[in-house]
Formats: sequence, structure tokens, C-alpha cells
Amino acid sequence: MKYLLLSVIFILTSFTTLPKKGAITLSRNYKVENTFSGDTSSDESFYLIIAKNSKTKQCEIIPITNTNGELSQFKSVSFDKMPSVSSYHYNEGVLTLIVSTEGNKEDDSTVVDIDLTTGESYKSDSISGKYFKAVIIKKNSNLLVFSNKSSVNLIDVKDSKNRNNVTG
Repeated sequence: MKYLLLSVIFILTSFTTLPKKGAITLSRNYKVENTFSGDTSSDESFYLIIAKNSKTKQCEIIPITNTNGELSQFKSVSFDKMPSVSSYHYNEGVLTLIVSTEGNKEDDSTVVDIDLTTGESYKSDSISGKYFKAVIIKKNSNLLVFSNKSSVNLIDVKDSKNRNNVTG
């Protein structure tokens, strides 16, 4: 009888514990499709939840940071089609993502900046993915490599507003 009572108490307390302080909980209208994570410094990391929002019918990237064990959720970035993060870099408080979306004929990419201080996000115009081959990660930027039989083109992406053709 004593073991039965202890078992019942254990089971009830297991199911009624409150979430940990700083835990992130998504609304029921989100269906998680994928995740992505990385480090921005030795004591700070980020997590991206890629989810479908059943209310808005949009696909969203939900950014979360972990600074010394403290979780912070930022405003989500919306897309019409399911996004996929190809690469990232971090520079002066801004997390820059190279994002492609499914269903595009040429797998066009978009550059998304998330300011981890203010929580604001910015999206670039689409970068044509025709002949896209690879992403080379640099410390403060990414190189997008495009090539066909006769030429190689490199685009150096610093953020959503600054990208340069390295070769033509």
C-alpha cells in the first residue's frame, strides 16, 4: 500500500511540474518542420525553429538565443514556402542567414538579417540560384559559388543589404 501511494504521488508530480524558467513554448498553431542551431560566441548560441503556422498559412523561422542559459525569443520571419537555412554568419550583433525556399525552380536564396539586440529582422531581394553550387563560410560573410561550363561567379554576402560580385 505504501509503495502504491508513493507511486501515485510520483506520477502526479511528474505530470504537473511547471516549465523551467526561461522555457520557450510555441502556440498550438505551429507545426515544427525543422530546426537549425549555431554559436555566435563562446557564451551565446542561437536556435532557429522552422515551422508552419496553421492560422496564417505562412512558414516561419522563429529565432531564439541562449546567452549564459537565458533564453530569448525574437519576432519570427515569414515565408510563403518552407524555408531552409543553408548557412549563417554573425557580425556585430547581427545574425545573417542564407535561406532558400522549397519549390523554387532555381532554388533562389534570400538573405535574412536578425539583429540580436533589437529583435528586428530584414530580408533581401531574391538571389537567383541558377547554377548555384556551394556556400563558403567566412568569418564575417558568406561566399555563394555559381558555375556553369564556361564561368564561375562568386557573390560575397555580408548582410541583407551588402553583397558584391567577386568575379564576373
